[in-house]
Amino acid sequence: MRQPPGRRRVLAVAVTASVSLVTLVLSAAVAAPATSAAVDGWLQTRWVSPGGVVTLKVDALPENVSRATFDVVVSRASHPTRVTVCAGPVITDQCRRTASSPVKSASFTTTVDLTDLDRLVTVHSSAGLVQVTLNLVGYVEAGRGATGPAPSGPSSPSQEESSQEPSTSSTTATAEEEEETTPPAQGPGGGWPSKSNTGVPAGTQLRVVNGSGSTPPGTVWSGNTMTVVGNGTVLEALDIRGLVRVEGKNVTIKNCLITGRQVSSSTALLFVATSGSVAVSNTEIYAKEPSVFIDGVIGQNFTLERVNIHTVVDSVKIIGDNVTIRQSWLHSNLHYLNDPAQGGQATHDDNVQIQRGNNITLSQNTMESSHNAAIQVTQDMGAVGTLVVDNNLVSGGGCSFNLADKGKGPLSGTTLRSNRFTRTSTYNCAITISPESHGVVSLADNRWVTWDGTVWRPGDIVAVNRT
Repeated sequence: MRQPPGRRRVLAVAVTASVSLVTLVLSAAVAAPATSAAVDGWLQTRWVSPGGVVTLKVDALPENVSRATFDVVVSRASHPTRVTVCAGPVITDQCRRTASSPVKSASFTTTVDLTDLDRLVTVHSSAGLVQVTLNLVGYVEAGRGATGPAPSGPSSPSQEESSQEPSTSSTTATAEEEEETTPPAQGPGGGWPSKSNTGVPAGTQLRVVNGSGSTPPGTVWSGNTMTVVGNGTVLEALDIRGLVRVEGKNVTIKNCLITGRQVSSSTALLFVATSGSVAVSNTEIYAKEPSVFIDGVIGQNFTLERVNIHTVVDSVKIIGDNVTIRQSWLHSNLHYLNDPAQGGQATHDDNVQIQRGNNITLSQNTMESSHNAAIQVTQDMGAVGTLVVDNNLVSGGGCSFNLADKGKGPLSGTTLRSNRFTRTSTYNCAITISPESHGVVSLADNRWVTWDGTVWRPGDIVAVNRT
């Protein structure tokens, strides 16, 4: 069962970051600057890995900006950490020295000097996997006065929070500039899926496909969509600036970038029709024009391997049989306050939503940053069976795995084993299973993990909630 709308986090227009002892609420409304173009609700949330950095370009700022002020919320840390925000593309020693004391959640306002730094800011976490939200509240252009409102800061921190204000800054990322958000760890191929081992391999030269004159053999272009009609078509090393629809069988997509176009109704960057089948590998899929209407992959009869999917609402939506997702990184989901598909309520974004299907395997993936669930089984379109979920590194969600039968019978044939959970779900809930399926689903070796500075260390077996 999905979490009630009133209990979900809101990240796009407002943020409610639930942690064990505190709820932080941050408004994203930004007043128009007095001397330059308005900053239109610029607010971003990103995960930062233990010892990792995220460098972001604040495109909402003018090119001649000298200083910028951000409200910052730090939340959902896997364990106490120091969060540092610096101007520019690197974390300096000065920033490290002025970072806040170790906390699991904090809020502060910071102003950074961006002169000659091309609007770049970098966030660092010393020890914990942590979610950082930045809200741009004002800036100063070189030779001009301040714009925007005087920063008022987020709500006051409570017991687990720190109100210390480091002279550092936090941030938003354009999709092309996102850094990996899950730390390296011992797992498939020597590390969990992340930026370093998913998506287009470094150095790959991509050919742009953006209309009917540039489409490869076996495809046709209409409107904003490239449709693959030829059986056995191979798409390789392409920068596809539109939607992709697969109707042919045994299609291959590898070493590609799929970024879509502007959309006004529900769709996916990659849609696999009932007549089609496709194997996708070493490919990055994200919405260059984010929208409440856009998902990553929708369909059946597909395999994803070493695929990086982000900046969409649902990373993957399964609506039929024969799906495998392996060694892929599903992260940075879009979340909106007002989703027409949810009756005007907040989006129900998931890393993987399974509406029906058999012969489904989700293995050795990193899944994070969703707000409803990392894996949501709904059976909305029909029965789900022969589902194997094993050896995944999982963060986020209300409950990270949420298995609902919706009155369509128990989820027989479902196995959840050897998955690792980082204690960053809203309700500290790794797995919840509807009563009819409780006792039917096979469970083995699903554990909480903690970061020891080098790897994720497995700990206690997770308890299973009954919804």
